Amino acid sequence: MLISLADRDKPDSLSWIEKLVRLGCHIYATEGTAAMIERAGMPVQMVTKRIGKGSPDMLDVILDGTVDGVINSPGPAEKEVLDGFQIRRAAVERGVPCITSVDTARAVVDVMQQSTGAYSVQPLPVYRQKVTVAY
Repeated sequence: MLISLADRDKPDSLSWIEKLVRLGCHIYATEGTAAMIERAGMPVQMVTKRIGKGSPDMLDVILDGTVDGVINSPGPAEKEVLDGFQIRRAAVERGVPCITSVDTARAVVDVMQQSTGAYSVQPLPVYRQKVTVAY
């Protein structure tokens, strides 16, 4: 799992990141997020936040298939918005789930933790097909 969080989202994220670690997820994170995770005593591998400014960077671990999920809550800086766009686009093009809200990340991790078996994420139209409405 690749995690890159805006500073405003970091304080409330340690609990669900810890759940991911306990579930056996290998965590990759950008500099600031990795430092927070490391200070909390959890294993993490740092990747460079700025695309093309070091290796591996966020885009590298998505494109080479290293990560199977992305949690990216971009900050307000213009460069972060542009990088975030590239990150999310690469994830979508590779079929890697990408979450951009920490509230959604928390909910997904809770479901993963409570799951007793295999689970999958489907496009919304698939779920709509399964719903039958009786009037």
